[in-house]
This record gives sequence, C-alpha cells and structure tokens, in this order.
Amino acid sequence: MTPRSPSTSWCPRKSYTQESAFLTSCGRLAHILHLTNNRNDLVVQVLRHDAQNPTRGGGLTVFGFGHRGTPVGFSTTLFGPSTYYQDTTDIAIMSRVFDRMRTPALSPRASLRLIEQILEGME
Repeated sequence: MTPRSPSTSWCPRKSYTQESAFLTSCGRLAHILHLTNNRNDLVVQVLRHDAQNPTRGGGLTVFGFGHRGTPVGFSTTLFGPSTYYQDTTDIAIMSRVFDRMRTPALSPRASLRLIEQILEGME
C-alpha cells in the first residue's frame, strides 16, 4: 500500500509484499479491502507471483515523516534478520525499486478485484 497524497498523512508509507503473503490470511485481505473502501489516501497494487520482482523474494517499506523527520527504510530478508535503513542514499535506492515494482504490478482497480476474487474463493 502506498499513500495517494503524502500530505494527507503524517506517516506516508510505501510498502511491498508478495501476492503469496496475501493468500495466508482471509482476515488480512478483508482488512485491506476495508481500509481501501474507507480511506481515500491508500492505493493497493498487487505484484503477481509470476511478475518480475526487483526485490527477489523479500519485501520493503519506506516510511516518510514529512517535515517531522527523515525517511526510514525497512527490508525483509529470506534468511537472517530484517534490516532498517536511514542513509539517504539507501532510501533513494529503495524508493526507486519500489517505483519500478509499480510497472509490472496490477492496477489499483485490478488489485482490489483480485483480492475480492480470492476472498470469494475462501468462503
């Protein structure tokens, strides 16, 4: 999920999670739909498991704090501990990777339709 307008939230966030993570929890999917239906500052885009993944199996999050602080990055790993980043060069790289992932990802509308279809199949 990523905020539509960074000025609407004190903690804008860019986050990526693989499609397979969504399949593990019906409650999580329902919560994502609830959030997107009740907030206009969120955009959900699903990166399909068969799409090219620039993060190679991990996930990443970039938290922005506007004028209240500098951004912080967080990266999950397949093996070993997850890592936090605060160096501006690292954050810039993470932001570029996140932006590259939006190209092969489903559109926001198609992503929500996929989540709804998965939920319907779980019932």
